[in-house]
Amino acid sequence: MGEVYSAHRDDGQFAQQVAIKRILDTPLLDREQAAEHLAAERALLARLSHPGLATLIDGGVDAEGFPWLAMEQIEGRRLDHLVRETQPDFNTRLDLLLQAIDAVAYAHRQLVVHGDLKPANMMVEDDGRLRVLDFGIARSVGEDRDHPARGFTPGWASPEQRAGQSISTASDQYQLGLIAGWLLFGDAPHELPSGTPDSTGLSRGQLTDLRSVLDRSLRDDPEKRYPSLTMFRQDLLAVRGRLPIADRAGERWYVARRFFQRHRLPVSLGVLALFGLVLALAGTTWQARIAAEERDRARLEALRQDALREHLMLIFRETGVQGSDLNAKALLDASAAQLDTLYADDPELRRRVLLVLAELYFNLQDMTAARALIERYRSQVDADTPFVDQAMAAQIHAMVLLRQGDAVAAEAPLVEAETLAQALPPRASRLRGGILAARANWLRQQGRQDEGLAMQEQAVDMIAQAGDAGMLVLGIEQSNLGVGLLQALRFDEAEHYFREALDTWERGGLEENTHALTTLGNLGTSALLRGDLVAAEQSLRVAKAGHESGRPETGAYASVLSNLARIRLGLGDPYEARTLADKALGIAQRLSSEESMDVAGVRLVLSDIAFEQGQLEESRHLAAQALAAMQALVPAGHPLPLRAQLSLQRVDLRRDPTTVGELEALAKQLSGAPPMLARGATAAWLWAAEAHCSAGRASACASAAAAAALVAERVPITPMEQLEIRFWTAYAEDRYSEAAALLSAWVTDHGTSRPRTQALQEWLEARLRRD
Repeated sequence: MGEVYSAHRDDGQFAQQVAIKRILDTPLLDREQAAEHLAAERALLARLSHPGLATLIDGGVDAEGFPWLAMEQIEGRRLDHLVRETQPDFNTRLDLLLQAIDAVAYAHRQLVVHGDLKPANMMVEDDGRLRVLDFGIARSVGEDRDHPARGFTPGWASPEQRAGQSISTASDQYQLGLIAGWLLFGDAPHELPSGTPDSTGLSRGQLTDLRSVLDRSLRDDPEKRYPSLTMFRQDLLAVRGRLPIADRAGERWYVARRFFQRHRLPVSLGVLALFGLVLALAGTTWQARIAAEERDRARLEALRQDALREHLMLIFRETGVQGSDLNAKALLDASAAQLDTLYADDPELRRRVLLVLAELYFNLQDMTAARALIERYRSQVDADTPFVDQAMAAQIHAMVLLRQGDAVAAEAPLVEAETLAQALPPRASRLRGGILAARANWLRQQGRQDEGLAMQEQAVDMIAQAGDAGMLVLGIEQSNLGVGLLQALRFDEAEHYFREALDTWERGGLEENTHALTTLGNLGTSALLRGDLVAAEQSLRVAKAGHESGRPETGAYASVLSNLARIRLGLGDPYEARTLADKALGIAQRLSSEESMDVAGVRLVLSDIAFEQGQLEESRHLAAQALAAMQALVPAGHPLPLRAQLSLQRVDLRRDPTTVGELEALAKQLSGAPPMLARGATAAWLWAAEAHCSAGRASACASAAAAAALVAERVPITPMEQLEIRFWTAYAEDRYSEAAALLSAWVTDHGTSRPRTQALQEWLEARLRRD
């Protein structure tokens, strides 16, 4: 249908290697149909961002009228070539299959069906990461796109495709089942697996289960296949782990055999003495074990709640605050201070209370207190502490450290939580979802945005399936996913999850919880990043009032104050901005640590305020403090400190305009950073444009404005930044009346109170008088 080229940028702005797909005239498609076809593919690909999928970069129609797409260029080998050339072992093949399933499952969650899955459309990079390519005949779920490009690859097509019927997510599952049979057994498409234990390394029982799993995914009737790729994946993992597969979980002897296979040594020792008895009672024993695990989990949760209830009642009695106005935070502070005194003779109960209080402090976003308590708890863990409690404590510890911005220190407890979780029942649970969410947070702090967001989506899915989570926890994870998407500047998706979280809490009668205020504040932050300062202020004012209605101070309240400060600065009120930011700094210092990421963020706001007030020395000092904290909290080479460097460079430019070259070098670094940081490149290029225009360097001014426009093609920018790009371009090209008209139109819509508007007006008037 077309041709694919390796290509690179030729505009000199930055290095970028891509693969360009160009669709040609074929018997199936004329040129107009090809353009329509590729436009549909672009629309689908624009919805997808996952480490297992190739990323869309650009697209259009060339001078000859042929449509084209520019995609991320994947270096590696096609899956079929890799298998033929390296003959990987069974576990490696299964891992590759699971990666493919994860990527396609993500597309399904975005309501996209691939429709042409086959080994030739999968690339394996040198590090072993598999990428799914070519959504050429993909479509939205429920869409029946009927045009001549409705094709398929015969050897890898589902029955419904071959019959000319509509395809669905079940069609992709069928194709993955074919790939699984080929990959794991070496079978040709549409042949049932016929491998032997010698060729796969599996036991005969595992082979039987694997054939059953693939048979279900390959049923002719789509309704009889797995309901989702998640269940397909779980059964594949069950085969590898010698766990019962879904279709046979009710067979007692089968379940017992799988248990014996996983615990071969202890069972064999027991069989020497009690062979007959074990066989007779195996099914009952297994069922009793499952029931016991469920009872143990419920019992532990009940113990935690009872311990907290008893502890708080004791505190009320001992401190004499019954009926007083003491708020929940003060009560927690009083209770934590008396733990050793109250439970000197009951260390087990003291540990349980410690864990509950640490979790409560974390939910109140008091990371200093949460860290102290969780580290006390973990120092008291012994051999009798249940695995589930140890895993929960490690996960809370990791999340506290991540919230303090210390991803390096968070890695050890996070790995510990993941390891401990392997000893727990392999079912969806609040704890497993929380551990996934912690790893997602860690990935994002490492700059691995796409991987982190993909895992955060998995965490939300798991929490939604977990029977022990509840509406509060589900809403929290939905809101956290929204935060991750917001950091990627995917505004519509972020706001969708924020509103979904609010709806979740409303359905559960929990709309007044503190997290709802945090989410409302996040909606305001999204509006702020879009550049809609009025809408942002409305949301954040409501959130601020809610936080101040008798609630304890939280990190979310500090964030609301900090963002309100940005808005007031943008609207021309630096005095209220400083009052708000100073209060936010005090709260962040009390709840986190002096050198935490939260404190560094507020210091950057204060740096911007000082800059606008002409206090350049203070502005530089605050930015330098933030930079030092950031550099201490992230690995070498991480792009986050560039944000603080930008504030420093801005001050240096104001003091000495000849430093514009250093600013431009920083702008180039920021251009390749993740979206939230890449926005800073736009601001840097615009400051550079102003410096060049002020010095009469029209060509350099136009180039800087063009560089800002190039960044804007990759990440969304504010309306004010869009105006400035046009303003400096017009001025550099001697179109002064156009520059003045742009400012006049902006003032008509937004008034003259905004500092940047005033600065541009004054600058233009001074230049015109001088000229």
